[in-house]
Amino acid sequence: MTGIIMFGIMGVGLYFLFRLRAFFIFHPIATVRRWWKGQKSGRREALGTLSVALAGTLGVGNVTGVAFCLLRGGAGSAFWMLISAAFAAALKFAESAVTVADRQDHKRRIGGMPYVIKNTLRHGGFLSSVYALLCLGAAFSMGAALQARAITETAQRLFDVPILPITTLVTALSVFLVRGGKKKIIKASEILVPLATFLYTALCFGVLLHNRHSLPGVFSTVLRDAFSLSSAAYGVGAFTAMKSVFRCAFAGISAGLLSNESGAGTSTLAHGGNLSSSPSEEGILGTFEILVDTVFLCSLTSVTLLSGGALSSSETAMALIDNTFSAVYGDVFRLPFFLSVFIFALATVICWFSYGEECRVFLFGKAHRGVYFLAFSVAVFFGGFLPTEKCIPLSDAFLSLLSVLCLLTLLKSGDTVKALAQKDGFLKKSEKSKKTLDKDG
Repeated sequence: MTGIIMFGIMGVGLYFLFRLRAFFIFHPIATVRRWWKGQKSGRREALGTLSVALAGTLGVGNVTGVAFCLLRGGAGSAFWMLISAAFAAALKFAESAVTVADRQDHKRRIGGMPYVIKNTLRHGGFLSSVYALLCLGAAFSMGAALQARAITETAQRLFDVPILPITTLVTALSVFLVRGGKKKIIKASEILVPLATFLYTALCFGVLLHNRHSLPGVFSTVLRDAFSLSSAAYGVGAFTAMKSVFRCAFAGISAGLLSNESGAGTSTLAHGGNLSSSPSEEGILGTFEILVDTVFLCSLTSVTLLSGGALSSSETAMALIDNTFSAVYGDVFRLPFFLSVFIFALATVICWFSYGEECRVFLFGKAHRGVYFLAFSVAVFFGGFLPTEKCIPLSDAFLSLLSVLCLLTLLKSGDTVKALAQKDGFLKKSEKSKKTLDKDG
């Protein structure tokens, strides 16, 4: 992710954090209680929506992505990754809220960022089509090829098995799971996401328990490196210290944003189909994504990898992961770790198939479903052979371009987002917000 796009996401995120007065941070219990009361008749559907949205974000970014971030930015990047969760949550709230409001205003049963762009921006018809095409590209690259490669690369590293049988298995399972349509994808996500999260969390807690005596030093190192206090203390100079801080911050924030995809609007293709929530209630559901993805899993991975003390002796992300876990479990960790990566990646594959399918419907209606199904299957199969260094830049490019269109749309919807939060009781109402809602309605 380029620095310009990252700072754009940060800026818009901070804008919404200010407009919403960070109510979900300062009043978390009241926010959850308000959301829970509003979901009396739709909690089951909300859980399905959250599972699909998490399937799209949890996975490679939470494991190898975090490891790469630590290698590039040092231990301090873990701090900035956590900081990024604040404005990422504000963006997720805004994305989800405006998506549901747009769907309700136009009396549709489906929704997503392409529809919001179409009804918000000037030349919205053209720009929404561009967004949908970019999302299809992301489905093939980030959702299919990159996930398949993550599975085959992990299998090669841990078990030295050939690529062909693994990528064939991934393709076959993906085809089986997506053939049943959206309902089957939701049911599969409700099983796969908790299972993978449990497996991976259990492995991490085992490492943390074994390395518990090193944890105080880990937290101290993270805070020290985040602000380059050691560099300044030894007289390296203000410029070097500032460069070090920027390196840590850039690595941590970009890793967090790439993991949770905030500002790109991709998860709105899941949230837009939840018919049981008000706009702001769906916005809160979006912030839960950040809580699980970035605050919990990314932080858990960071602390786990740092606790093993293998950061300085590891040259690659997979080497860092292997060195950390094998030091505690030996070769025993390989199978459960591979299973957790496999399930995470498979859940992401079927989620992104659903996202791509929504964009196909937006662009072509009922036409070309078979073509899309075949193209996606081919992307999964051959993605298992593609080098990771070729998959990541392409995925990054699609995500950056999606973010540009999404951020422009959100900026134009700033007053509406605040008014929706006030209407649903998450913020105090004002006369200006009432006029905004009346005008939008």
